[in-house]
Amino acid sequence: SWTYSWDSETSMDVPAAQAVVVSDSDGLVYVMGGVADMSYIANDDAYSYDPYTGDWTVLSPMTGATRGAAGAVGLDGLVYVFGGTVGPVTQIYDPEADSWSLGAAMLASVWEAKAATVGNGSIWVVGGEDAPSVGYVQIYDPAADSWSVGPAAPSAFMCGALVSVGDDLYYSGGG
Repeated sequence: SWTYSWDSETSMDVPAAQAVVVSDSDGLVYVMGGVADMSYIANDDAYSYDPYTGDWTVLSPMTGATRGAAGAVGLDGLVYVFGGTVGPVTQIYDPEADSWSLGAAMLASVWEAKAATVGNGSIWVVGGEDAPSVGYVQIYDPAADSWSVGPAAPSAFMCGALVSVGDDLYYSGGG
């Protein structure tokens, strides 16, 4: 039988709350934006963690400081950071070039929304505080760099967790 336990990994040595945390297909973990202390001043910090080597890497700073943003890794391997306190901004990180660019602006500015990439490559940003309607969904098409409104989620969501399995989305927790 399988035994579950927690292990301690290499410390990031930098406090980070309300940051975007995503992982790519190679297992690298990205921590982007957030706050470092109780002043709640957003930062533009970006880091990657390699769980195979235990190494943290400081990445190029984001184009705009934000906290409470949504994030996802696209099928193209790029990391997408959506909104948060910076407004309806789409920030795109290219791990190969260690560089940031801006994508099309979101349809609505949301804070503490969640994002996931589905099988067709689109990225769904679900809910969030200040969403214009209950269950508001914004769909980003990375190939076209464009946004559309998706079918509403069954209730208002924020601060939970969103994952995709193929074309299905699963939202858990939150408020």
